[in-house]
Amino acid sequence: MFGRVFEFDSGEEMVKICCIGAGYVGGPTMAVIALKCPSVEVTVVDISVTDVEKHVAEADIVFVSVNTPTKTRGFDAGKAADLTYWESAARMIADVSKSDKIVVEKSTVPVKTARLLRKF
Repeated sequence: MFGRVFEFDSGEEMVKICCIGAGYVGGPTMAVIALKCPSVEVTVVDISVTDVEKHVAEADIVFVSVNTPTKTRGFDAGKAADLTYWESAARMIADVSKSDKIVVEKSTVPVKTARLLRKF
């Protein structure tokens, strides 16, 4: 049943998914999608290893699954999420995208954080 959620049979070109972040959430999530949906091209990128911008630009769907550690300084230190990596990924997606994309937020972030993406 889970595999049907991501099943794409539109008869058009293969859907391309790019996941930014190869950690505890991104890696396993993309592994299941790749296993259950062989008609979907899945790429997992990490800033320290692969050509992130190229794969994001080519993708139809982009999952943002980056680290969101607890803030260590400033307002709400020790209580709130540090969105530095998330904001960086959002800016990069906006900068390199030449076509419409579906952006899926898979990081642990505060409610309404996705609204920030519209600013980029």
